[in-house]
Amino acid sequence: MLSTIGEYWKQIIAFVIIMLIVGVVFGFWLMADGQTSRARDNILQTTNSLSNSEYARYNNQIITGAEVIEAAIKFRDKPQFSIRVVTGNNPAGFYMENISAAPNAVCYATPVSVETPVGTPANCTVASMTTVLQAQDTTSILYYINPTARFNANVYRDSNGEVRLLEFRQR
Repeated sequence: MLSTIGEYWKQIIAFVIIMLIVGVVFGFWLMADGQTSRARDNILQTTNSLSNSEYARYNNQIITGAEVIEAAIKFRDKPQFSIRVVTGNNPAGFYMENISAAPNAVCYATPVSVETPVGTPANCTVASMTTVLQAQDTTSILYYINPTARFNANVYRDSNGEVRLLEFRQR
């Protein structure tokens, strides 16, 4: 009978040790999972911050016409994105070409204020948009962007906070 009680004690001790090991492992797993979630959130926040930083130089700033052309080149292949330019010779404004949207493009209308999100984009054709070459052509009266001209730049976002429209208005 003593050997049977000894066997039970061995089994109970083994069971308790196994449960302690499982508990410790589970605790480490929970701790690691929490750290992973925080790290993932930090990486996402950093990525969003970096993606929005490329627009910071245009947010309510005064820039030159050369910088407007540079922005048109830089963002011409960004999907679901518009660049609108208003010059002294063309107060109605025009949209710069977006080659990612060919043959159909999107043209976001300028909201009433920077705080108002842009609405649903209107469809427009790439043929109706102004190319960088047209904007640099001095004989193109309606679409020429003078490199030394000064422009007020504004960044407009949609309801999800994504940048959808850059607008440049000549001063």
